[in-house]
Amino acid sequence: MLQYELDLQTGSTWDNYPSDPAFAGLPCLLTESGCFHVGPRHFTTRDSKNALLILYTLRGKGKLTYSGKTYSLPPASLVFLDCRNWHDYRADSAEGWSYRFLHFDGEGVQFYKRQLENEFTVLCPQDTAQIDRYFAEIDRLAGDDSLMAVARRSNMVVSILWRLLEQHTAEVVSSVSLRTDMQDVREYIQSHLADDLSLEQLMSVVHLSKYHFVRLFKEQFGVTPGKYILRSRMSAAKRLLVTTALPVYEIATAVGFSDTASFYRAFREVEGASPGSVRRESLLWEEADGLHQTEPTDE
Repeated sequence: MLQYELDLQTGSTWDNYPSDPAFAGLPCLLTESGCFHVGPRHFTTRDSKNALLILYTLRGKGKLTYSGKTYSLPPASLVFLDCRNWHDYRADSAEGWSYRFLHFDGEGVQFYKRQLENEFTVLCPQDTAQIDRYFAEIDRLAGDDSLMAVARRSNMVVSILWRLLEQHTAEVVSSVSLRTDMQDVREYIQSHLADDLSLEQLMSVVHLSKYHFVRLFKEQFGVTPGKYILRSRMSAAKRLLVTTALPVYEIATAVGFSDTASFYRAFREVEGASPGSVRRESLLWEEADGLHQTEPTDE
């Protein structure tokens, strides 16, 4: 069963990769990848597709129904699922949804499948810089079907899965001590970075007094609500800088700043560099990687 409406917007990409006996034995085989910028009508409902899927939200918000539950997909969230099972994902915001996707399968990824589906969750890492680089490398190799390019794409997918497993393990551990109401607040923040996130709004999510909310938030997250929101906004801004060509003023608006000057000040305060220099460094990294074909390493 397959039903869908793409509602694709300008700038969307979709690449399909050939199947060849020469590729047998690779840890996994990437069959499709792309970056969709879609309108609010976008949805896909299906089952029985012989592939695994990673969805990585860049902007806007999506909604996933899988294994009998519905999950929000805010910016910077990643989710891994088996397309052989019934699932439905769709845009869940008026401005639409931008997300990257990977379809793949193979014996080498079954371990990750078992671990990540054991306690299914939507992952929301604070720092996605390395994951962005893996996706960028897959994009760079999209038009190359040589044996080395296919092997490298396979390696990039496994690297992303490893990062997902790492984040999944960390979140399983942290969720033991993180209260359910604080998890709701965290999800609300990630889903409303473009809004005016006042303390009163956050308090309304959990219906606590100001004193108890601020004390509990700092106890659970280690920082005040204001600092947590600022870090989340800068993380989202950094991701948009290195994964899109959006002008800085649009990125500032997308992460909740009413003017570019205040965004520049906040970005420098948190990242220690200007938005422009972060974008340039990302482009230089991609150029250097294209010349030397080296494996991305942690900074």
